[in-house]
Amino acid sequence: MLKQSLTVLVIFALAGGAFASGIIISPGTILDVNAALNVSGDFINSGTLAGNGTVAFTGGSGATQNIAGSSNFYNLTCTDGGTQLNFEFDKTQTIRGALTLTGQAGSNIVLRSSSPGTWEINPQGARQVTRVDVKDSNNIHSTAIQASNSIDSGNNINWFIHATGPDDISPVVTVEAPNGEELIQSGSTYNIRWSATDEGSGLPSNPITLRFSSDSGITWQIITGGIENTGAYSWLVPPVASDLTACRIRVEALDLAGNTGADTSDADFTVLAVPTEKPLSSVTRTSPGRAATLLLNFQSPNAGEAVVVIEEYTGETSRIIFKGQTAVTEGMNSFTADLISQITGKPIERGVYTLRIFYPATGRKVDTKIVVP
Repeated sequence: MLKQSLTVLVIFALAGGAFASGIIISPGTILDVNAALNVSGDFINSGTLAGNGTVAFTGGSGATQNIAGSSNFYNLTCTDGGTQLNFEFDKTQTIRGALTLTGQAGSNIVLRSSSPGTWEINPQGARQVTRVDVKDSNNIHSTAIQASNSIDSGNNINWFIHATGPDDISPVVTVEAPNGEELIQSGSTYNIRWSATDEGSGLPSNPITLRFSSDSGITWQIITGGIENTGAYSWLVPPVASDLTACRIRVEALDLAGNTGADTSDADFTVLAVPTEKPLSSVTRTSPGRAATLLLNFQSPNAGEAVVVIEEYTGETSRIIFKGQTAVTEGMNSFTADLISQITGKPIERGVYTLRIFYPATGRKVDTKIVVP
């Protein structure tokens, strides 16, 4: 166990491991613990603590044990209710294995700083923490320490200390959109919206996962994970070859205690396929100064109404300069109109424009370019 000289205050071995009334690890000294080391007094570390064993603080009820210096424990244990452990201010206790701090009913383990200010703890493995009284502790690990049946005496960071049992309260999540019956064009961007709250340990900074289903929630594929709880996400809807009529969104939230809450769309929504056939258009002008005539042949996926829009782009902005509408049948349709600008009231000037056909009943749209002579 001892690789170099160190001060051990009364150490002896029994079947349960090694027992010491105190440990002082001097600078340049290594204490290699690979079994159980039971310490009933102070643990002063100015050197190196190594090994994969357990250091247990066994001072007993009414005892005060000082833990000085930064140490790299494997397992750290204290199960004696009524023990007070004083950790040196501004030092870090790293626990690579299991952290076990379990007092008894009516007899908490008291955790304190050796002087005003915080002491740091970094528990990287399993934790079992119950019936403790904690003050001035900064848990620098990303996951909060859950301390059940315990007392928060103030100035603690990244601890969830509750007077009863462990946090078993799941986050409350509500999908706001899409929540059913929407028609969403594939290839477009759609704003997924939700709310998520947690009354237990709280939510970390990136607790949200979004999933998509095209079979009413039987199977799910991830959209994104580990994002902030902003309540909205701009979703690039994937292109599809045919309409998906049984789509749902699932929003999941993971709290600091590891509890998951989730909600899905209340009903199916539809992702519309991108039309595969571009419209055929011709634009003619019989003489300068006269309005150009648009002749448009296009394939409609359903009967109803189509809106024909012509947009003019100037730099990064666009404006609608022509808008017309026509009744359509399923299949091939035609549309004819003189192109008069709704902005100026004059014939649309020569140039290249964007023509869009929009179907209000389904939300479908298809774009093409036209040249006005």
